[in-house]
Amino acid sequence: MKRKWTLFLALIILVATWGFAQQKGGTISGRVVETGGEPLPGVSVMLTGSAIQGEKTTITNDRGAYRFAEVPVGGDYQLVFTLEGFGRLTNKNVTVALGKETVIATTMQLLTVQEEILVMGKPMIIDPKSSVAQVNITKDTINTLANDRQYQTIMGLMPGAIDGNNPFMLGGGSADNIYNFDGMDNTDPMTKTWSTAMNFDNFEEIQVVTAGAPAEYGRGTGAVINVVTRSGSNAISGTARFTYSKIDWMAKKLGNRYSFSDATHFTNEARPSVNIGFPIFKDKLWAFASYERRNKWIEQTTYADFADTVDKVPGVHEKSYYEGYYLSGKLTFKLNKRNTLFAQYSKDPIEIPNLYGYLGYTYCPPEIDTVRFQGGWNMSGEWNSILGNNTNLILRANIKRNQLNNEPKDLEGIAYYANGVYWGASFTTYFTNRYYNNYGLILNQFLSTGFGTHDFKMGVELLDINLSRYSQSYPTNEYITFLSDGVTTNKRYVYTDRPQDKYTKDSFNDLWTIYLQDKWEVARNLTLNLGLRAESGKWIKHDKEVMFNWGFGKMLAPRVGVAYNFKGHKFSGSWGTYYDLMDDTLVNNFQPNIFKASYDEYNGQYFGNADWKYYRTVTFGSASSATIDLDTIKPIKMTEWSLNYEYALSDTIGIGAEYLNRSWKDKYDDYDYDLNGQWHYAGATYPGNSPFKDYKLPDGSQMLPDWGSTFKKYDALIFTLKKNLGNDKYQFMASYTYSHLKGYQGAEGASTFADNSYSDFYAFGYLGNDIRHMFKLNASVFAPWGIVVGANFYYLSGSPYGESGSAVSPNGLTSYTVRLTAPDAFRYPPTSRLDLNFEKRFTIWKDVKVAPFIMFFNILNNQVEVVRGNSVGSIKLKDTSDPLKGYTVTSPSSTYNTYTRWFPPMSFYLGVKIDF
Repeated sequence: MKRKWTLFLALIILVATWGFAQQKGGTISGRVVETGGEPLPGVSVMLTGSAIQGEKTTITNDRGAYRFAEVPVGGDYQLVFTLEGFGRLTNKNVTVALGKETVIATTMQLLTVQEEILVMGKPMIIDPKSSVAQVNITKDTINTLANDRQYQTIMGLMPGAIDGNNPFMLGGGSADNIYNFDGMDNTDPMTKTWSTAMNFDNFEEIQVVTAGAPAEYGRGTGAVINVVTRSGSNAISGTARFTYSKIDWMAKKLGNRYSFSDATHFTNEARPSVNIGFPIFKDKLWAFASYERRNKWIEQTTYADFADTVDKVPGVHEKSYYEGYYLSGKLTFKLNKRNTLFAQYSKDPIEIPNLYGYLGYTYCPPEIDTVRFQGGWNMSGEWNSILGNNTNLILRANIKRNQLNNEPKDLEGIAYYANGVYWGASFTTYFTNRYYNNYGLILNQFLSTGFGTHDFKMGVELLDINLSRYSQSYPTNEYITFLSDGVTTNKRYVYTDRPQDKYTKDSFNDLWTIYLQDKWEVARNLTLNLGLRAESGKWIKHDKEVMFNWGFGKMLAPRVGVAYNFKGHKFSGSWGTYYDLMDDTLVNNFQPNIFKASYDEYNGQYFGNADWKYYRTVTFGSASSATIDLDTIKPIKMTEWSLNYEYALSDTIGIGAEYLNRSWKDKYDDYDYDLNGQWHYAGATYPGNSPFKDYKLPDGSQMLPDWGSTFKKYDALIFTLKKNLGNDKYQFMASYTYSHLKGYQGAEGASTFADNSYSDFYAFGYLGNDIRHMFKLNASVFAPWGIVVGANFYYLSGSPYGESGSAVSPNGLTSYTVRLTAPDAFRYPPTSRLDLNFEKRFTIWKDVKVAPFIMFFNILNNQVEVVRGNSVGSIKLKDTSDPLKGYTVTSPSSTYNTYTRWFPPMSFYLGVKIDF
């Protein structure tokens, strides 16, 4: 660690122009000219607003240009222009959005007497210089829409997004997104999903970048979500909210199964939250604190014992909880006019006392269920220094400590299993640590040259990751499986050689990033966005052995964008490459084989038989027989290009059309095609290592097309119509997306585990999140008498699925999944959903406002089927060397071709919000 700090400090000294990645503000820029169009240099420009505490000043250059960088988001800014002989001009109500440039063109006229001219700023619906596809949602918009008060669900509102606890964004997988809080990385380094949760009323603005992300962003191939949290000010202000939901009030749910994200809406909960901002020392030190209580519960229904499983009568009915809290605090310290310090701390501990019961599984009684502990804390700090009128320097640091542990309730006795139901002792345990430190610098420099203006951003970053995991099946070291008929041979397993102490596998990842980004305004209507991102990664196993050590040349990611405006019509395009963070699964599977275990297997005739007969002893370890050719493993890369058109119909209404193309390359697989127990890893497995590379289907077509190292392709045509909030007090965002997502089944994440030639069979086709048609509408209206109505509607065409079976390997010891049809042989029916929010606002005293509300989710109660049993059951291949010659079903599946999960039913929240 000392060496890392030495290197980092050396870089600070040698390259003070390097920087940290994520932004948390916007930019105000413009040109000041006289009435004849000639530029006015030397104009004093002063920026004021509640979010910056005090004022910022600059002077226009010889081209009449000025610029304010890293301006906090907000809508009450004021610009004051002063020049001797031209009087004083004030522009009010200037709005700044996250990641956008607000351009204010100003004309000053020569005056014979000094006087002041007042103009009103207009919100910009289109950023004229940006080639980035992004959507910004302010707190005012968020509060009008029906949502479950979690930031990742905002991503589901975006064009091309498939909603969920971890959304699928524009062809990317659920683990491909990047999450940032106040410019700090908030992505879980192990699962690559969202991490720390926070009180939703703490958010000032949310930005989602869906295409054309500049070089400051990396380590993901889906979308980028930036969250800016609120800060204190000289005035005391805050929000208190109480939300209540109850399952008994809601529509009846079809079936007993639902996903974790479904439970977000369909649950019982009393959910209070509060946040407050206040000055500690006026004009110097401000604080903001936030708290939210989580206490969801559902009724758990499970089989209590073996007799219940035979009779298929659940015998346990009790409550299962999801409980904890979100706590955060922020300090803002203004040292002087040029230097500001920020410090933030947040934590989100959650406990689920009966995990499997909470998830709706009936196979695990409460007494042997698992207790889940998840969440953790993170602490971050920032120093923001204005070095000059056009130079800004930022130093940031972020420390995160997160865990996700499933601890068994009963570690004594024997575990029993029959007909898909467990009882007796606990059957699994799981522990993980997800730790990282993140350090970096940023320098932002604005230059005006004879070849136009340049907005440079340059940076360096160190991401220091330490991951550990431990899992164990049947931790009591003994379990029995048997069938209910009492005749078929049952089995008893006794572990004779297995470590009892907690065993942690540590892996380490040092990732250095350097990037350069330039927004080059070549002419007033033409902007080039040029960037280059370079990453250097080192992956280290827990014995300190280096597994990968890639230099900067291995992960070079250029980005190019262009924006051109012609009489109000904006044409833009972008091209770039994006590298995914190396999946720790690969490193984890090649840890030294120090975890070995063995068990004795016995046969018996019925439960309780004391005369068990010894059958065999099995010894296993952690990937002891795996081999890997490191030269074949490459970082997963996504190449993206887009073409865009936008037009502002008015100051607040804009239309747009976009074509987006993405392709993913260089995945890595593990495989054991000859089923000899020798496992291997290789990159870009398809089609090079597949035994079906040249296989022809009965119609003569090739089963696996030769895509080289490409394993997934996505293309989409997106149309948008949006309106910002204006004097008419209504707003909306509508989109229609037509898309295709094709590739190799199982390749949604960073790695695929094919394991054998059978599971490769029929691997190619349209993937599970291939949604051809997608329509979304999010709108809100501020009606008379303080009534606010918000609506979310979306329609998604059906997703594809195929059939599979379970075949026994030639050695007769292991079963493997065989795909019997292409993954897109069938499609589910389309889904649609309408959510509504009704709110009535009152002013009860001065600035204290109260608003009771009710939120409906799926108000039409459209419970369409979304999961079907697609396994025909156990099969026997007629020819193991040629699956196309057919199969026979030896044991049919009871759920084959029947629906097992439905879209969640109508539910609603009641609540009240107080703003002060």
